[in-house]
Amino acid sequence: METKGRYDFRIVGANNSVIFKCSEETQGKIELVIQGNGNSVVIEEFVEITSLLRICIMDNNSKVIIGIGTTIESASIAVADNDNFVIIGEDCMFAQNVTLLASDFHAIYNLEEGAGLMCEKGLK
Repeated sequence: METKGRYDFRIVGANNSVIFKCSEETQGKIELVIQGNGNSVVIEEFVEITSLLRICIMDNNSKVIIGIGTTIESASIAVADNDNFVIIGEDCMFAQNVTLLASDFHAIYNLEEGAGLMCEKGLK
């Protein structure tokens, strides 16, 4: 765990990357939890976080990308399942208490066939 001022990072695993291209002066608090391997978080230039941004990645080879010029009042982003993602485009605006979940956090089964149903991955 690394806590430095407005940043609280808890990263467990190998080959994870966190890239902040935005200016520290425009940032509120950022809480980041990564548990898994090969995950990445990219916050592009000119992103403004007014209050709080929480990002949680639980699994492997997943990513969160926040595009250039995006403004976030307060948001929580959770990514679960392997090879999953949340990609926020350029110049997006998020109000208070926005939650993005890139998983339904449980399996869905076809009872007649006994097979798991695959859902579309990721949010873009």
